Amino acid sequence: MRKILWVLTFMASISIWPTLAHAQTTTAPSTTQPTNPGNIDDKHGIQVLQQHNPKLALVLFQKAAEEGSTDAMVNIGYLYYDGKGVPKDYQKTMIWWKKAAALGNSEAMLNVGSLYDGGIGVSKDSKQAMIWYQKAASNGNTDAMVTVAMQYIDGIEVPQDYTLAMSWLQKAAALGDSDGMDGIGMLYEYGYGVDQDYRQAMKWYQKAATLGDPYAMEMIGVFYEYGRGVDIDLSQAKKWFAKAAKLGNQDAKNELAKLSNQ
Repeated sequence: MRKILWVLTFMASISIWPTLAHAQTTTAPSTTQPTNPGNIDDKHGIQVLQQHNPKLALVLFQKAAEEGSTDAMVNIGYLYYDGKGVPKDYQKTMIWWKKAAALGNSEAMLNVGSLYDGGIGVSKDSKQAMIWYQKAASNGNTDAMVTVAMQYIDGIEVPQDYTLAMSWLQKAAALGDSDGMDGIGMLYEYGYGVDQDYRQAMKWYQKAATLGDPYAMEMIGVFYEYGRGVDIDLSQAKKWFAKAAKLGNQDAKNELAKLSNQ
């Protein structure tokens, strides 16, 4: 899942192909079954796409969609979104994602929300975006749960409500989502809706870090650097910044360079 930096800049720059690759290994059990022949064609389409043949991938995705694969419908939407093998067409993207959403695909629901949120192929409509995010979240999509939580934290399109934000973040975290854990850590770190508690924040960042989350690793480094809930320990700070930097976290790289020059 993309790292949400607690501001919903999202989706005008939605990351397409990492999500598509994710569909190769994760199929929502509520939407498609392993015995569905459409799933086989969808997986074949992903393999072909990874071999840089988007036109053949589209044919396979369309066949899979006809056989009932909502993942394939989502993937067709991605092809039209990014103009891979077809002319870029956001309206067709919306059509395919809404088809998948109508059949219960939570990723499609989240994506429809993203198009409304960014005004991509449709008039910008933040209220519609929130409706779709909530639909996706209610259908178990952890990315959507975190997105809904961020909406409640920002309090722009909905009344600010840290209690509801915490509730959605806890649901995401309970399903193993590291962004949900990061969000809980952030609420405790800054005292949003809860008493400020660096130890609790550190606990949640550590949970996220065990899942390979580079943002959480960076925050653990920050806590050791400045003694937030722990004793100042620059060797530990460097260790965690190095771990995050290795995973591409630029802020951690900068912090590591700063400490190394001291």
